[in-house]
Amino acid sequence: MGHKYSHLLLSCSELGSASPPSMNFKRIAATALPALAFALMPSASLATTSTTVFSATVDQNCNFTAVDEAVALTLNSDGDTLSGTTDTLTIQCNYGVEVDLAMTVSTDNPEETTNTLTVTGGSGAISANSDGHYELGNTSGVATNFTLGLSAAQASSQQLAPGDYEYTVVMTLVAV
Repeated sequence: MGHKYSHLLLSCSELGSASPPSMNFKRIAATALPALAFALMPSASLATTSTTVFSATVDQNCNFTAVDEAVALTLNSDGDTLSGTTDTLTIQCNYGVEVDLAMTVSTDNPEETTNTLTVTGGSGAISANSDGHYELGNTSGVATNFTLGLSAAQASSQQLAPGDYEYTVVMTLVAV
């Protein structure tokens, strides 16, 4: 061959391949072109992600139907115990609550009494827990009814001394 680069041309038999050199180029091109095309794509056509956060704050909400009221106390037939019960009280909260009770006895009462507060729910009397609170067992968004009772007894089971007796109870709802 008279050309100066003719010694670079090899026959298929010299390469040890059954396919002509043009087939190798086709194989390389077939695998390289998709990768090359992907690399040359504009970034807008590539898959991207976006994260959206939805959030809200729900405040505690509680409706308590108790109003400041006076409850008349009734003297029992033995004359040694005063007792009274509120009308039905209703709470409706979006969280669990307990009732905390604080009682103040008037210093003008004629004599000292032994005082007991009771909270009664739909299933009966509710006992105070270790914190001194009454667990109402309310469910979020569901109205729960209860009553508050007071009993004031003469300590020695004697009849109560005549006069005016007054007890003030403050109910506070405490989140569980």
